[in-house]
Amino acid sequence: MNIDKKIYIIEQLIQEAHSDLRVLLFNETFTKYIEASDLMAIEFLCYNAKQLLQILFVNYDEIQPIQYDTYSILMTKVWDIVELNIEEILQQIEVHFYHLFEILTYKFIPDVQWAQAFKILQLIQKRSQILITESLNANNQLLQNFLPYIYNNSVAQVLLIYFENQFHRQQLEILQIGIQQYSKFDYSSAINFTYLIHEIMVRIQTKELLEYLLSSQVLLIVNDVLSQETFHFIVRKNAAHVISLISNYYSLDLQNLYLDEPYNQPITEEFRKTEFFRYFNIISIKNILEKTLTRSCKVGLLDVKLIEIIDNIVRISDIELWQRVEQSNVMETIINLVKKYNHSDIFIQYVYNMIAFILDRALNDFHPFWCLQLLTKNKLQTLQIKRIDRQLFAFEQQLQIKLIRDSDFLPYYDELKQIESTLKRSQVWKVIKEQIEIHEDKHKFKLGDDLETPQIDTPFIISAIQEDEPDEIIEPQNNIFIDCFNKQSPMDSLNNNDDSDDENKVVGAFQGMDTLNKLKNVFEQMDLQDQDGQDENQKGKKIRNLSNSLNTETQNFKQKLHQRCLEGDNQMSRLSMSTSTHLKKLNVDLEQFTIEIFENKKVLKNKILMKVDEIDEISNQQQN
Repeated sequence: MNIDKKIYIIEQLIQEAHSDLRVLLFNETFTKYIEASDLMAIEFLCYNAKQLLQILFVNYDEIQPIQYDTYSILMTKVWDIVELNIEEILQQIEVHFYHLFEILTYKFIPDVQWAQAFKILQLIQKRSQILITESLNANNQLLQNFLPYIYNNSVAQVLLIYFENQFHRQQLEILQIGIQQYSKFDYSSAINFTYLIHEIMVRIQTKELLEYLLSSQVLLIVNDVLSQETFHFIVRKNAAHVISLISNYYSLDLQNLYLDEPYNQPITEEFRKTEFFRYFNIISIKNILEKTLTRSCKVGLLDVKLIEIIDNIVRISDIELWQRVEQSNVMETIINLVKKYNHSDIFIQYVYNMIAFILDRALNDFHPFWCLQLLTKNKLQTLQIKRIDRQLFAFEQQLQIKLIRDSDFLPYYDELKQIESTLKRSQVWKVIKEQIEIHEDKHKFKLGDDLETPQIDTPFIISAIQEDEPDEIIEPQNNIFIDCFNKQSPMDSLNNNDDSDDENKVVGAFQGMDTLNKLKNVFEQMDLQDQDGQDENQKGKKIRNLSNSLNTETQNFKQKLHQRCLEGDNQMSRLSMSTSTHLKKLNVDLEQFTIEIFENKKVLKNKILMKVDEIDEISNQQQN
């Protein structure tokens, strides 16, 4: 089309519409020019970018209800233009985006407009974070004006954009106001404001905001909301979620502390100075769970959130905090809830995860405080809940191995022995274990397994003797174990030569004695020498009193020595075989072997050597 003619058409369309963008957007010819990125059409949109925003944020009090559908279509057309990502148009939207704040003065704001506000701010945030900060500086109470509309999810998203920016005084102010008004929130407002807190604590983590959210002011207010039944249960659940967020914050840094290590003591002392440690109220949590237990109602999401808090507390490595929780008997209440509501999947899953963590800590040299409490006081082994029973069954097996293998190195040996003894004495647990073992034995074969073919438990190695390989035995030097194996003991050497005065034999005998002394020194380092029972117990107690890191180093040292013993045994076996039979070097490269079908028989063939029976078969054919 001729350029002059195209310009004339666009000008005529604009003139006929009196430059009203709302009219032009319904004209298909004009929208086609925009989609084609026509320069004149784009120039008109840039000059009238404010009209684009006025369409999105029209005051619904000033239009007739009959026009609602019209504006719905217009909004869609505006976003079609924005999504063309024409830079000139986007730049003009940056200039005029503040027009969206006019909706804060409207009496009626439909949800669709809050959604438009969020999308525009999200666009601005991606293009220029500075503009977000400037809008805060230009309006000292901008965020506070959004707070009355926090019941709308899009408003929470708008506020989140401002919190994702660098710290601003208005961010702290709106948090303070929101916490003070928490008890007055409806459930939608409580959900969205708690979501805002969640994002700050988990993802954004602005230092100034975290300091306030971890303060006693926040903890006391949300705990008061939690403990009062007059509030909507969703509001109470979200108050519990705030407490869960705070407890989770501390558990992230304190759940992997070895309490027997001196260098961890300053960490726990610092935690005890926190306001959370001082003001955490376990009694209100216990009371709510008790009421759920005594009522006929089902366990709800509020109870699940409270279990989440207890799970976080279990993960905070501090004996004083644990003792406070234990004295409240809240664990006993949880166990009773498990008995009563063992078919509540979500609730049981949370308890299951907490128990799994407790058992894992006990097996990994962390303080077994909660494991001991669950088994000795709360009788977890008598619940007869399949998932928990299987947890305990696997735990007991690993515990027994640990107590045998690492008895001298366990920092909490006495506690673990008490746990083991508790399980062994329980007659109920004995019956449960027998049932589990019967079930395991019954289902040890999977569907489709071949039950008739005998199973080979240990692998075997097939090797070929290669005649071209020279005999070569590498004899390790200065090996105490081989020296002992090759040399007679001093007493045997002397006894076998009672009638001999050969000086060399006597010298050789005492050289053997020197080798045994070396070996004795090795075993003494491994604590394998014979000692009285009382001395052995004192030694074990002394080692267990060491810090966990020192125990680990000592244990690693012993394991290395033990490994060297095994290597020495293997070397002695190889030397014995070599000196007696002079075997050739074995080929252990299994990739050299292939299986082929020969005369309807499976034959194992080596790429270098032919199978013996195959050679025989060829010889027979030649003879015939």
